[in-house]
Amino acid sequence: MTHSMRVCAFGSFDRAFDRSWILLEALEQAGAEVVYCHFDLWAGHRHKTKLFPWRWLLLAGRYLAGMISIARQFRRSPRADVLYVGYMGHVDLLVAAFLNRKRRSTLVFDPCISLYNTLVEDRRIVGEGGLVARLIRRLDVTPCRLADLVLSDTSAHGEYFEEVLGVPPAKIRRVFIGAGRDWQRARWSPRDDGRFEVLFFAKFSPLHGLPVILDAIERLKAESIHFTFAGGGQLEDQVRAAVARSKASAIEWIPWLERDALIEHMSHCQLMLGIFGDTTKAAMVIPNKVFQALAMGVPVVTRDSPAIRELLDDGQSMFTCAVDGATLATVILTCRRNFSGVKAVADRGHAVFEARASHPALARQFFEALGGR
Repeated sequence: MTHSMRVCAFGSFDRAFDRSWILLEALEQAGAEVVYCHFDLWAGHRHKTKLFPWRWLLLAGRYLAGMISIARQFRRSPRADVLYVGYMGHVDLLVAAFLNRKRRSTLVFDPCISLYNTLVEDRRIVGEGGLVARLIRRLDVTPCRLADLVLSDTSAHGEYFEEVLGVPPAKIRRVFIGAGRDWQRARWSPRDDGRFEVLFFAKFSPLHGLPVILDAIERLKAESIHFTFAGGGQLEDQVRAAVARSKASAIEWIPWLERDALIEHMSHCQLMLGIFGDTTKAAMVIPNKVFQALAMGVPVVTRDSPAIRELLDDGQSMFTCAVDGATLATVILTCRRNFSGVKAVADRGHAVFEARASHPALARQFFEALGGR
């Protein structure tokens, strides 16, 4: 089914963060016309939490100049049926709502995260109860109230927006994250050289549960299992210390992998790790990397949560475990010993992705969300 809808993608959403770009790809593939009033504020800044204060001042100036530019683009562009504001667009939405007063396109906000939940509750960069925390909470609430429709990546996440931030449930609709075209075109082909390779990649934050993963690795140190870590960020020092402590070559750390190299590593590993954090956020989300693995048919183990159960079944389409290193170690070891069973689970996971998180599925969810208003 094709749709002739025109969608204006507005704002400074992060091109390195796949959520918005995946959905826009899906809409284009479904026949929608997507026009862009966009600039990439975060280009060249992989780890936002590690920016120096003076960098934030430069970003503020760049943001102001960028918003003036795309506001001019917007005024010259034809009216769109949908005005879409993507990830990290909390301030963008305020500008979009102002510009949209006369056009009255359907204003869709796709925050993907709650700033309050991420910065205050999950990463604990800002303390609870203070002025900054209250301002961050307000920056969550206001754009959601101005939007006609708020997208959530899981129903569990949508319930947080409803119960904690007070967003009316009639505004909230679930659209899964999915995976980009490159991952959907790639296929899992594990090496058969006798080494059991476990891959973990992330922007290291509490969401990912690094202590749980490192504890599991310590418990498996006598086994012939190799772990590759790729990425960096807030908790990078923990990985550095673990690699330094490892007497064998059980852990390899790669500070970053570009897209093609990451897909190559994913296609040849035996098992991939998701998230194992014990935070509220970790229970509410299905991370992008899980969708990427499912798209390729790569077997994944991640923490059990209300969010993951919205899409997958433990032992049928993926592997889940409790948030502790002992349980994770047991699951990894079981997968190594019964690899034929792992392949069957990976095949079923890929089938679930095709049915519920591929581009046609995401486009269908988006159009149904609009129709349900």
